[in-house]
Formats: sequence, C-alpha cells, structure tokens
Amino acid sequence: MPGDYRDELSVSFATFLRRPCIISCVCEVRMSLLRKGVRVVAAIVVVYCTFSNFLDLSMGFSTLGGLPPREAGSVETFERLFLPIRDALYREKYDGRNLGYVTVRSPVGQPRDMRDDIRYSELRYVVIPFSLIADAQGAPYVIGDYTENDQAPESLEGYTKVHDEGGKLVLYKKVAP
Repeated sequence: MPGDYRDELSVSFATFLRRPCIISCVCEVRMSLLRKGVRVVAAIVVVYCTFSNFLDLSMGFSTLGGLPPREAGSVETFERLFLPIRDALYREKYDGRNLGYVTVRSPVGQPRDMRDDIRYSELRYVVIPFSLIADAQGAPYVIGDYTENDQAPESLEGYTKVHDEGGKLVLYKKVAP
C-alpha cells in the first residue's frame, strides 16, 4: 500500500543504520575516559606502593628494630679479627690447610661449653680455605679463641705466639723440637 507508514519507517531505519550512532559514540567516549581513569588510578597505586616500600625500608632499618648493623654479628666480628691472622699465615708461608683451635678451657683439659661450640662453628666458616680442627694436637698452627676473656696466655705448651692483636684471636706456631 502506497503511503503506508511502514515504508517510511523502513527507510528511516535503514538510513539510521548507515549513520554513526550517537549512542555508540557516547559509549566509546565513556569507555576511553574510563580506561584513562583506570590507568591514572593504577599509576597512583604503583607510586604509592613504591614510596611506602622505600619509606618502610628506611624506617625499618633505623628505628623499627630492623636488621642489625653489619658489625653486630659474631661472624662479622670473627671475619674482622681473622684478617690479620690470615695475613700472618701468608707471611709465614704456611701452605698447609689445617689449623688447630683452642679456647681457655682447652689447655686446662676442660671440655668446651655450648658458647665455645657456637664460636667454633662460626670461626670454621670464617677461616675457609683453611680447615679448623678442634683441640688438634700437633697442628703446625693453632688459633686461640679468647673472645670471651680479656687476656690470652703468652704461650701454649709447645707453641709460641706469632700474632696477637688485642688478645681476642691469637695465632700460635708450633715450636720445632
């Protein structure tokens, strides 16, 4: 039927489909704004987390009971004390690998206590590449560990003092018979 309203509707609908839709343009603009907003929020979160981590690290090490300073550990103390002994061994041209280990209790014949054992294990790590042997009889060089006491004995039976810096770790050399 000519003049039917359905023809007008189909023509206008077809032209509507060919033209860009205002609603789809608005949706695209909103989506791009939403993406930009999400990116900005993500960037703010990353910056905040980075800043808070740096702040936590700087505060934690100094005031919040974080890690202790490097020289506070006993291994580091032994490393510092052993360096001059190692140099003395090289000056003596010692090419062996075994070093004896004595404490204040060793010459008297008393067994080592738990603290001596802990220090012995820490010192074993520090003296690498040498091998530390506890209560080694006849070792060419002996390290005396007097970190718990104020004074080291001048000599051990059969040994003379080679190196002593303050009496904490002392290097003794076996006297030739």
